[in-house]
Amino acid sequence: MMKKLVLLLGIVSGYSVSLAGISYINSGDYQYDVRLYNSDKLIVNGGGADRIIMKGNSILEVQSTSKPLGLDQGGIYDIRLSDSSFLLFDNGATELIDLFNEAKAILKGGQINYISSSQQVFNIIVGWDVHGNPLYNTHIEMFVKDYSYNASTRKLTGTWGDGSAFNIKLINVAGYDRTIDNIKFTIIPEPTSLLFVGLGGLLLHRKK
Repeated sequence: MMKKLVLLLGIVSGYSVSLAGISYINSGDYQYDVRLYNSDKLIVNGGGADRIIMKGNSILEVQSTSKPLGLDQGGIYDIRLSDSSFLLFDNGATELIDLFNEAKAILKGGQINYISSSQQVFNIIVGWDVHGNPLYNTHIEMFVKDYSYNASTRKLTGTWGDGSAFNIKLINVAGYDRTIDNIKFTIIPEPTSLLFVGLGGLLLHRKK
């Protein structure tokens, strides 16, 4: 249904297209009630939508969105993931990312106002850290330079890898683990740190 809708809009407006099983929402296009099923894949590059609902093993890649964020204006107002769907959010703007079941999301930049998670984290151990502590089944991964979490306000703040700031309100859902516990933070080192690591490796090589 989604692919047919996107293809039709591509013919009429020249903005949205569907090629080789991948659908696109490009600059200048704003869609309503987008639904992805099974193995559908959608790439958003400059366009927007009021909401995108994901099921099955569907994939959504958000490279950028229209702005400002708002219903009937720009961005993707709501993104809802369920089943085993997957979201890659590189940039753009969204009001809410809402996760259910075993859905997963990788977040790398942009404006995200709220994250809600109706998921269990501590029911599955997926590995062990260098200190022998268990690593649990987190469903969200954020690539950041730094971050801070205020438990009383549930505000998550920090800096994305591109140097822009984020300020996200986390929503906890009764009966599920806290959203902050469902996030794995991958720290992106500063260029100077990478330089020191490279120099250290070079010195070790010379000693050998």
